[in-house]
Amino acid sequence: MKAKATKFLGFMIILLFALSAANTVRAIGVTTTVTAGSDPVGVAYDPATHEVFVANYQSDDVQIFSDSTNAVVADITGLPGVYDLAYDSGKGEMWVTGGSEVYAISDATKAIVGNVTTHVLPNLTRVAYDSGKGEIFVSASAYDVPTPDVVQVISDSTNKVLDNITTQTPFAMVYDSAKGEIFLSQSNGQAGGGNVAVISDSTNSVVTTIPVSGTGFLAYDSAKGEIFAQTGYTVTVISDSTNKVVATVSGVTFGWEGTLAYDSGKGEIYMNGENAVEVISDSTNTVIGTWSTGFTQPTDIAYDSGTGEVFAANSLIPGIVAVISDSSSGTSVSATSSTSPTSSITSPTSSSPTTTSTAPTTSTTATATPSTSSQASSTSLSFSYLLLVAVTAGVILSLTLVTLRRTKIRA
Repeated sequence: MKAKATKFLGFMIILLFALSAANTVRAIGVTTTVTAGSDPVGVAYDPATHEVFVANYQSDDVQIFSDSTNAVVADITGLPGVYDLAYDSGKGEMWVTGGSEVYAISDATKAIVGNVTTHVLPNLTRVAYDSGKGEIFVSASAYDVPTPDVVQVISDSTNKVLDNITTQTPFAMVYDSAKGEIFLSQSNGQAGGGNVAVISDSTNSVVTTIPVSGTGFLAYDSAKGEIFAQTGYTVTVISDSTNKVVATVSGVTFGWEGTLAYDSGKGEIYMNGENAVEVISDSTNTVIGTWSTGFTQPTDIAYDSGTGEVFAANSLIPGIVAVISDSSSGTSVSATSSTSPTSSITSPTSSSPTTTSTAPTTSTTATATPSTSSQASSTSLSFSYLLLVAVTAGVILSLTLVTLRRTKIRA
């Protein structure tokens, strides 16, 4: 009898350990949503102030959210056609493109401290910060305007244009700090074709191009020294040491024109695609998680290293920004509306537009839309798991007490 009880006790201990290990499989989830302005298309994280900047294209403003409260702390208005954002860690400034202008916003004063007028660039699209050179790279497509497509290089100390690099319909850019290079996705002029151009920041010239199946968004993985390129419903992985494609991510479902963000805490890539945010492991190059957002017009996405969260935008009026924890279970979703900024923001220069901090006039409740079946399944599994663990622990405790009692009696 004692042998049987001992074997059963050992089995239950193993079962409890297995259940605990199984529960460590991580699921992501939308923890809250915040209401942005009209048509939020650009999102960037400021690690110095622990704030998230959101560029609203239709409402011509940049909102600044606290990542601890998810509330608006400032709203810089009067910026026509703001589009993309890049944080300058050397100056403590957020750079934002808008029309033919590039603005620098101080993260200390929440005010515009500089702007660069790019007369030859009528359609500014993307911006990237080069921390090694203290320079800002801005891509622009002329489309039907008779000027060449270029990437413009701007000094963040003088706010002057340093160089123009001729490209082919440039799109997204990321800075590779290990190589001192800018990776740029661009069209090659052929249907369904494209490439990723590698620009040296020492010569401001294209040193090579890497053929890919399309033109899309990029993310730099500093731990692996790789570039993840979204190309249609696939994601291509490029080595920055060989400038060659080393892998293609399998299992991408919602990736069409999905923006990318690198999660340095988990070694993962987040992709904000139609209806869902997908998670890619940089060690296996496979999709390891999906969370339904219901976003019909997904735009930008940014990783917040301070909270371990991802901010994903949906281009609506008003816009929605979903806050996703990279470690949460995702079984509950709450909604948070923007709150009034606390101070008035004015532009210090006459060349910059007048900027005042304004509060949204109405409070709108925004809710992410994970499927009901997913929530019910997740909740049911969590309850079943807890019940099974509780029963198992009770049985183990009972058997232990019986064993100790018998041992004491025989002694």
